Amino acid sequence: MKKLKLAENRVEGGFFLHNGQQPQPLVWPEDKGQRVRFLGTYRGSGSPVRDSLVSMIRGATKRVFVASFMLGDEEIIREMLAAAERLRGGVYLITALDEKSLRRGLEEYEESEHTAPEERRKNFERLTSGGVYVRGHEECHAKFAVVDDTVAIVGSANFVTNGLEWTNEADVLIRDPDQVRQVAGLFIELWYGGCTWEIPPGMKYIVSERAVAESPVRPATSQTPPTRFVWTNGRGQTMLLDAIREVADSAKQELTLATYSVAGMRKEPSLIFDHLHRAVKRGVRVRLLVRQRNAWPDQMSDLLVAADMGVAIHGDLRNHAKVIIADRDVGVVFSANLDAAHGLTSGVEAGIRVDDSDAIKALSEYVEHVISNADAAFFRNPTVGELDGQLAARWCGKWPYSQRLVVHADRAARTAFTKEASSGPCLFEQQGDNKICLYAGSTAIVLAGPTDESSMHCESLTQCTPATERLRDWLVSVRRDQGNVSAKRGFCPAEISMPAS
Repeated sequence: MKKLKLAENRVEGGFFLHNGQQPQPLVWPEDKGQRVRFLGTYRGSGSPVRDSLVSMIRGATKRVFVASFMLGDEEIIREMLAAAERLRGGVYLITALDEKSLRRGLEEYEESEHTAPEERRKNFERLTSGGVYVRGHEECHAKFAVVDDTVAIVGSANFVTNGLEWTNEADVLIRDPDQVRQVAGLFIELWYGGCTWEIPPGMKYIVSERAVAESPVRPATSQTPPTRFVWTNGRGQTMLLDAIREVADSAKQELTLATYSVAGMRKEPSLIFDHLHRAVKRGVRVRLLVRQRNAWPDQMSDLLVAADMGVAIHGDLRNHAKVIIADRDVGVVFSANLDAAHGLTSGVEAGIRVDDSDAIKALSEYVEHVISNADAAFFRNPTVGELDGQLAARWCGKWPYSQRLVVHADRAARTAFTKEASSGPCLFEQQGDNKICLYAGSTAIVLAGPTDESSMHCESLTQCTPATERLRDWLVSVRRDQGNVSAKRGFCPAEISMPAS
């Protein structure tokens, strides 16, 4: 009688598995009025980005510029309204107003992080009726704010409550007048020459199209000082990509990247991956922190390529920070994902190249904390036993039956199932209190028997969708609003015996 040791079967591909880590809060460095200061968001660790932005807006005496794909934090909205009343205008917002840019931007967030459309409209109505000028840019993914040409915040955080309290974010506050003027220059260029939608201030909420115009100000490309503002604005202004590559190529011992997502990098490796590969070949320790997203097969394929190059992959459920750091000496904090289609060579993104000693130290310590507290580990070709109950997916439950299971079936069923289950994933799906279906290869076998017993009998065996395809479908189901299935699915790691009747 052959025993099927399903726990030893390998499942091809890359997967994030829960590691049981309980993330610890982070203590932020004190604000000492530095010209360059790192800010961030981390679970249970306060809201320094919000605190700084609120302080900036509250102290405004001339004007406030805010660019954020989404805006939905009550405290920030109140401060913007108070500033508009105090300054009799003077508060300007660039955001996503049209459906196309909203759809593309929301792909960057899990469903649980989305703001309802009616909530977004309500926020915009409050702002415009309170005297805030609002315009929409179809390609703007940058997140930054400038007050009075004296202080600015640039980074990954959208100015919504999740981005200021829940997700991992990385931002930089700058008080260097030259760099602040550069940030303001980009805002003005976008305001005049890039925004194609607007909601004029007033009591009536009307989104209308507008014709772009020549901007009176353009940010100048700067190579000095080393700490400098960098950005993407269409295909002609790609200083952000240049800065990321520059930092990657400078690494001698250690190179660390963080991003929300990776898309298209294996197809266009010259953008970033070739630079990482060269760093690995130089003997540099290269690490990549990403949002753990098993539901996105294309990202997982990109991560496999990176892992095969020698890049260590780390995953965290909340990561939205976008960072690159070389040797803890120089880095870039930015808004773009590692996306070949948008942000590095097109669209609008913003970042700060940082080599200020205090700021880079704080940034490095933040990234180290996030990595060391990351809640998921990346596995290449894990076993069914490793995946059982540990795959980072809401539907993945623990195998509910005995680890040693005797299945009574006729000869045809024994032969077919034994052949199909000899390799690859074996999945389970409960079909009632005393019934469970196993998917292995291209077969589905329905077993019946109490969960507290180690013996079951085969009710039926049929041909079905291959288990590898079914697994992929279960993974991506969360993107079709079907991810709330209770833990009645998972992997079967049992040792199954099928004795002759």
